[in-house]
Amino acid sequence: MKIIRCMRQHASVPKPSSANNNARPVPGNIKKHQAMTHNNRGRLTVDASGNWRLYTSTIPANATPIGTVTRDIGDTGALVRIETTGAYVQVNAGAIRSLDGRKVAAALGTAGRPAEMAGGKRSNIYLDAASREIAERIGNGNISEGIRLALASYRAD
Repeated sequence: MKIIRCMRQHASVPKPSSANNNARPVPGNIKKHQAMTHNNRGRLTVDASGNWRLYTSTIPANATPIGTVTRDIGDTGALVRIETTGAYVQVNAGAIRSLDGRKVAAALGTAGRPAEMAGGKRSNIYLDAASREIAERIGNGNISEGIRLALASYRAD
């Protein structure tokens, strides 16, 4: 008889061998093993106004607390963004667990294509490194915004 390890619950579920097709997993462990394949596996719920201080009194250096996050298994903690890497983490009493940034962005509503502006049209441009750097600085990290701001100031002259 083989033993399957379920990483989430650390539960052992016996797997039927080919010699004994009537062998079944222990009923109490079936639910734990099937929990790995449900539709909401890995779902995150973010509360941007949640009191993150309930879950930790300290956050890492160069990090910004955002609110609270609850993982699919009901594990709630402080949602923190590491500024140097852009990574989102869950912090509980000083313990840090990394989170999937795509799921956090989706939960925050910041995922996907940016909103379109009235009268806007997508344009591809080619910039040298120095111009790109200037546009990025003017736009606070957003090259397109930097170009729009520079053009707006040119029009004002």
